[in-house]
Amino acid sequence: MSYHEGGAWYPEGGYQKMTDAFVKAFDAQGGELLLNTEVKKIIVEKGKAQGVELKDGRKIKIKQSPKTPPIIHKHANQKPNTINHISEEAEKRYSEILSPMVGIFSIKPSAETKPFVEKGVIVEKGQIIGIIETMRIKNEIKAETKCRMIDIFINDSEPVEYGQPLFLVEYL
Repeated sequence: MSYHEGGAWYPEGGYQKMTDAFVKAFDAQGGELLLNTEVKKIIVEKGKAQGVELKDGRKIKIKQSPKTPPIIHKHANQKPNTINHISEEAEKRYSEILSPMVGIFSIKPSAETKPFVEKGVIVEKGQIIGIIETMRIKNEIKAETKCRMIDIFINDSEPVEYGQPLFLVEYL
């Protein structure tokens, strides 16, 4: 991220870079981007969106439902979900820190500085561990409890989705 004179933050390389990253991620998931296309209505069956009907009469059905990543739990103070492949003991010691929003993830305050965290470091409660920029607003991601960084799933300046795992931590 770079600083813009006047106090506004913007993505390094400009906003087109952010748009390009979202389109690339969308394409990688099998999405099709239609430009200058008006939607007449959303097709709903059994209470779930199944596609769209376009103003020109075309109907586009969803090929597959969006997938939610497996979640150990969302926050350190919430009760963990049960996951078959993780033992109860591991579930108590380890947790994924999930993205609380959609945006562009930054592991460091600026291109010239060191990352907020690295694998293996101990993080204190309230310590900044990353930033997610959404609509020109930089949102700090802070550790909710003392923990050790086991893994970092996202590279600097990559787009993230709500609920996407960012880190794997071990509670201390």
